[in-house]
Amino acid sequence: MSTCFRLMALALLLFFALPLSTGAAQDDDPGRRGELIHTSTVDNHELAYHLIDMEGAGAEMEARDSLGGQKPTHHLMLYVTDPQGNPVKEARAGFLLKGPEGTEQRAMAMAMANGFGADISLQTPGEYSIKAKVVTGNQTLMDGFVYSSE
Repeated sequence: MSTCFRLMALALLLFFALPLSTGAAQDDDPGRRGELIHTSTVDNHELAYHLIDMEGAGAEMEARDSLGGQKPTHHLMLYVTDPQGNPVKEARAGFLLKGPEGTEQRAMAMAMANGFGADISLQTPGEYSIKAKVVTGNQTLMDGFVYSSE
């Protein structure tokens, strides 16, 4: 009877623990910084956008021409994984943001920490249209969403 009990306990452990641990690894990657603000799937690639508040981190930053003269306030990170779940590292990425007042920001992202990051400005509260373009090999991934800042 104890052998049967042990087998049932092992089966229950595998049934519940395995899906929880694999889901946690996908949802909570320790190598990713910032707040997850959006996810999407484009051509079987997973895209995860994380936002890092640079003012909250105490970073002193200067205004940039690509931001329309606005002071960078945040760092936008985009993590791309291929259909097999591997991080895409060899690519070019960029962002186009339209702010609540109609101002545009263009930012080329730099490869860093298994993702692509760029400084952006979210100084004016409201809705921002964020578009991303990732070119990897002979494939171009285009994505967009709306983000509301407070």
